[in-house]
Amino acid sequence: MKYLIKFFDEQYKNEVLKGYIHFSPLNKFTCELEGLTEAQADLLEGKAIELFDRNKEVLFMRIPETGKQVEIDYQSASVTKKLINPELCYISSFVILNYDNDFDEDGYISSEFIEDVSDIANGRPFMLIELSSLERSVTNFLSEQDNCDKAYSGPIKYTDEPFRDEDAVSLIFRKRLKYKDQREYRIAILKPEGTSYPPTGIDIKRMDQPVQVFDYDSLKSIKKMISEL
Repeated sequence: MKYLIKFFDEQYKNEVLKGYIHFSPLNKFTCELEGLTEAQADLLEGKAIELFDRNKEVLFMRIPETGKQVEIDYQSASVTKKLINPELCYISSFVILNYDNDFDEDGYISSEFIEDVSDIANGRPFMLIELSSLERSVTNFLSEQDNCDKAYSGPIKYTDEPFRDEDAVSLIFRKRLKYKDQREYRIAILKPEGTSYPPTGIDIKRMDQPVQVFDYDSLKSIKKMISEL
């Protein structure tokens, strides 16, 4: 069984209590860095940098006037793959709390888990929600909307391996290994071009369980009894 923890800014507390999940534009974490912790900001959100191996890969430059290709002698080179319109991607991020692995012998959330997520939490309040319940609620909500938004969800893949996937959406669910302690589960909505205003929240009031909100210090007192919620 897996639960999700959603840390949120105090300004959204009333919205959360009313049953709404807040979304932020993906480029907030690459451009609007003020007020973000080092763990929250990531200049490579929605991007992947692939380094060339000069012993295996040859670069050419084409001369427009003649059409001739000239080999380039280089020491290092890379290509950045990214979403075409990152400003149209909106995400809501959660921390995966594994019911089987993330509690200590006394039944409390382990100190290791709390230490791992402390930077991303940044002392903020949080909501606690069961994963499958959230997935059903989001699916039901989006199915009732009269628009062309595309929604995706899943755990983040943490890797420093070269990006070989042709599916650009995979870039939304990929982060470097330095962020692996964040244990992130993400919901992403892609807005079609020409959309006037993005989603700011998703209504999750119709979940199998009520929304529960806690202050940050309560994280240390959460016990396995949450399985009975």
